[in-house]
Amino acid sequence: MFSKLSTIIIDSNKVTRKTLASIIRHNLDIKDIKMFENVNLTLNYVKEAQKIDLVFIDHESANEMVFDLVDKINETFSDKKIKFVLIAGNTNKDYLMEASTRGISSFILKPYNSATVVKKTKSLFASKAARKSRRLKIFDVIDAKMAFEEGQFKCTLVDISAGGCQVRLSSFEKKGVELFDIGSINIPNDEVDISLAFELVRLEQDIGSEEKCMLAALKFQPLDQEKATGFAKLWAALLSHGKQE
Repeated sequence: MFSKLSTIIIDSNKVTRKTLASIIRHNLDIKDIKMFENVNLTLNYVKEAQKIDLVFIDHESANEMVFDLVDKINETFSDKKIKFVLIAGNTNKDYLMEASTRGISSFILKPYNSATVVKKTKSLFASKAARKSRRLKIFDVIDAKMAFEEGQFKCTLVDISAGGCQVRLSSFEKKGVELFDIGSINIPNDEVDISLAFELVRLEQDIGSEEKCMLAALKFQPLDQEKATGFAKLWAALLSHGKQE
């Protein structure tokens, strides 16, 4: 699967871009790798490129041109869902949150190792069938509540899996809540009421909604035995409800 991915690496440091290329070549068998030291050279290549699947962008190398690059590549290959991975060091959380709404698919924080690169890349191209088997689509509105240290937010459960869930928020004040923050979500359903800890991994506009809404992706934290049992009961209740629909 990965051997057929056409990949771009943008990094002004010759050593680090070659190191990253070596990681993905030897661990993922990615053969088609193009390396550039800046955004302008990358854009020149994009004009002639036949295919692009995956782009690694070093934040310091691209700097303020990160989003311009993402927009230009997406415009050029508008019929394809390209994955963009931002590699960042001292970037603040506000910027990472903005990046998650501007087309960045995943983040790798410096310093990183080969295991991190492999895991992040594999997660971007996980089998759709495998993901679907672990997910449960919610057929009606199930109200839930997210809680952070800064406050609580009402939301509705959109999608859920053993690893996390997606919620919709009709309004969301970003102030005080940032990407990668830890919180908890309370999901009631009939007699089942469970609270799960999560990490906020993505926040984006819900373009499919007529109202101005946000979609938040939450990654569940490891469950202890009690929480795992509660989640299993919640899952069974939701699954049963879905079959009734």
